Amino acid sequence: HEFRSRHYEENSTIHVGNLPNGTLSLKINKLFSGFGKIELITLKRSYKENEYALVKFAEVKSALAAVKYYKTRNLMIKGSYLRVTMSNQLRKVPYSMKKCTEDFLC
Repeated sequence: HEFRSRHYEENSTIHVGNLPNGTLSLKINKLFSGFGKIELITLKRSYKENEYALVKFAEVKSALAAVKYYKTRNLMIKGSYLRVTMSNQLRKVPYSMKKCTEDFLC
């Protein structure tokens, strides 16, 4: 799987970049709730750059579907094209939880 790492498990969080200043979490929820249950939306504000959001879905497949959908479409809010990618905030998997598979060599 393209987002899987040998030492990290997949997460269900996407990064929504290039948000115009003042974007509300309600707007983010409206854009992404159709892909699955959203557990958390975290807006990060910056005075020097555009804002971004981290959207945590209940399931990985929802996050992947959202990224795939918006990768092929130009999503614009208030004149800013949003960038939707998988978040790089991967959670390290303790060695004891790893399975002996192709992805995790034991």
